[in-house]
Amino acid sequence: YQAGQSRDVYNAATLGACSDDDTAASGDGETTTTASTTTTTQPSATDDPDAAFDAVEEVVLEATSLADRLFQDPTVVNEPDNDDLERFREIYTDDSPTPDGVEAQLRDLAERGQRGRPTPGGEVYREVAPYAFEVLDADTVGFDTCNQVDRQVVDAAGQVIETSAQIVFVAGTARR
Repeated sequence: YQAGQSRDVYNAATLGACSDDDTAASGDGETTTTASTTTTTQPSATDDPDAAFDAVEEVVLEATSLADRLFQDPTVVNEPDNDDLERFREIYTDDSPTPDGVEAQLRDLAERGQRGRPTPGGEVYREVAPYAFEVLDADTVGFDTCNQVDRQVVDAAGQVIETSAQIVFVAGTARR
């Protein structure tokens, strides 16, 4: 399974809102993430939903980890053969605007000499929790994610430009 496009569903200025029984991920501004894979060894969502859900969770966590690393060193956008950037592109479907959007943000940060980092005392830049998996068909799984973001944007000298602590809910689909 691969990840695709996403958009914010809900932002909150409080942490701790992510839980398995949280239903706040639906509503205005709903986000969609599309994912697909090209290998036939991935589990069918109808034949083995639990295995498919595990595969989708794995790719969502990988995409998040890669994005977070990229934002902490946005200059990699100037390295076309960067392994993290290449893998990030591979995770998303061809029709997803997410890789291009992330690369545009990375270029903007790099041009300004800025980068992201966890806030002081925080070791996590972003924590993502996929949940509410749903079989849509044999090749497609729907899901929601709750992202706890606790980051700063700093300039080249390490001066804080922006601090952000928020909860972001994202809904999506993954295709095998």
